[in-house]
Amino acid sequence: MIRASVVPAVVLGMSLGLAGCGGGGADGGGSPSPGTAGSINSSAGAGSVNGSTQTGNGNAGSKPGSGDAAGSVQNGTGSTGSTGGTGGTGGTGGTGGTGGTGGTGSTGSTGGTGGTGNTGNTGSTGGTGSTGSTGSTGSTGTTPDANCVDISRCLNFTSVKVARYKDNKEAAASYTFDDGYRTSAAIATLFEKAGTRVTFYIIPGLVASTDWAMWQDLNRRGHEISNHSMTHPDFVATPMTDQMLDTEIVQSQRLIEQKVGVRPLSFAFPYHLSTTRAMALAQQSHMAVRKMDIGEAGYRFAFFDTEHGTDLAGTLRTVNRQLDEAVQLGGWFVAGGHGIDGDGWSPVTTDFLQKHLAHAATYAPRLWTDTFANVARYRLCRDSVMPEAQVLTSNKASVRLAGSFNAATCTAPLTVTLPVTAMKEGCKLRARGADGTELPVVIQGSVAYFNAKPGDTVSIELVPVVK
Repeated sequence: MIRASVVPAVVLGMSLGLAGCGGGGADGGGSPSPGTAGSINSSAGAGSVNGSTQTGNGNAGSKPGSGDAAGSVQNGTGSTGSTGGTGGTGGTGGTGGTGGTGGTGSTGSTGGTGGTGNTGNTGSTGGTGSTGSTGSTGSTGTTPDANCVDISRCLNFTSVKVARYKDNKEAAASYTFDDGYRTSAAIATLFEKAGTRVTFYIIPGLVASTDWAMWQDLNRRGHEISNHSMTHPDFVATPMTDQMLDTEIVQSQRLIEQKVGVRPLSFAFPYHLSTTRAMALAQQSHMAVRKMDIGEAGYRFAFFDTEHGTDLAGTLRTVNRQLDEAVQLGGWFVAGGHGIDGDGWSPVTTDFLQKHLAHAATYAPRLWTDTFANVARYRLCRDSVMPEAQVLTSNKASVRLAGSFNAATCTAPLTVTLPVTAMKEGCKLRARGADGTELPVVIQGSVAYFNAKPGDTVSIELVPVVK
């Protein structure tokens, strides 16, 4: 039996406590830091001037800073004496020589310019003061959007969870058809038109060589082709040796894999009958086994036939009611049928399926419909994954899907949910996988969700909406 409870989150990081909430800009965002003016020393009469250089560090997005010039002229040029070049006129000294010109500092990429060096004192003939060095600019950064900070106020990372069902649906439904009748292709088309796929439990020992192409085609179209035993025996009434069990369960699985190209993940016992030994082997060799009862209040197994009801109209009412109950209880609706329109054991009709699918469509916002194996895998893996959330910066966080899951089984994405506590207009959430691939994020009411595989680490960022 598979637990259906939701796994609590583990939060590793804390909020940075900045005001506001929304989508953030890119990384960085420091304020400009002007370069320090180069200092010049000269002695009257000697005229020797030495300009010292310091490097200013500006952050991206800031305006260039302006250094202060002692000779009253900016832009890195020292003030000029009585015979000065480019700087302002320095005060007249006694008879000192011309001060030497200081070297120009290197300019950085975009940050503030360092201040102009102090002008050396001019001698009697007014030597030129040396030019102060230009401060080098710091590296480029970006300033987060003023409305897009403090991701921890937008999302409640203490309540990150794996959703009960994919895409945060309340309940699930799977449709299975046994034995592998010719009308399976028509059944597949009906469900494809409804936007979903089904599971066909076939008997590989009874499949004609010319029929394998149909099962290969249905597999390519996304339907599950799975194991219904090699010859369809009654596992309870038929005494079975270990070799017989291996043939009916394990060798049957391998034959389907050989012919179709995909290893069956689920098994369905003929007549819903099994022994303890047979069940143990089926569970050992397959990810899941279809059962009429799994011990959950919300689980409903529906018979798509007339053998378990009075007529098709009565059966339709029964299975629709069972679907209603499964959705209301947040459970799993599993239907078991055979063929349609006179084909196979106790078949239903095309009209029957169309009417039931129309009823199921009314639950589209709440119901996830997929193959038996896909739903079974999700249920199995959701209970072995524990999301770990960490706030990294004012507008970034990460969620890792950790836990003691089976990596060989849990290869499909799970839906991760985060309560939304506030989200300003003009902001959105962006999620990326470890490889940088962007993952769709959906905000549904007061919950945001995205899909990620167990073991993955997803980065979440608040970004402004680009108009």
